[in-house]
Amino acid sequence: MDDPAGGKDGWGNAVACPLAFLHLVAEDERAGQRTLDRLHAAAARRKGRAANVDRRSRLPDAVEALLRVPVLKPKALAARLKAAPQTAPNLKRELQVKGLVKELTARESFRAVAV
Repeated sequence: MDDPAGGKDGWGNAVACPLAFLHLVAEDERAGQRTLDRLHAAAARRKGRAANVDRRSRLPDAVEALLRVPVLKPKALAARLKAAPQTAPNLKRELQVKGLVKELTARESFRAVAV
């Protein structure tokens, strides 16, 4: 298998820098597309799970905020939703119960969640 990024093609010949650069750009684009596809799939799943809630609930807004920011702490979530800081831990707990987010830190304080 050829790897222009390594400076050699499949036959051991040297590869020019522009070709190696283009190969790396293409690889980066494919990685970005995989991430975007994963986020689109997560958005569809999460919006479906958050749809059947009370119309006053901030759950759909919280899901939307989590899709736009990779990692959020409760205080940052409250700031993005323009809600009282006391509501964020309860909202985070509700998101976890519904399986919409997972906790990343496993600590008692400064907990962060992500999609």
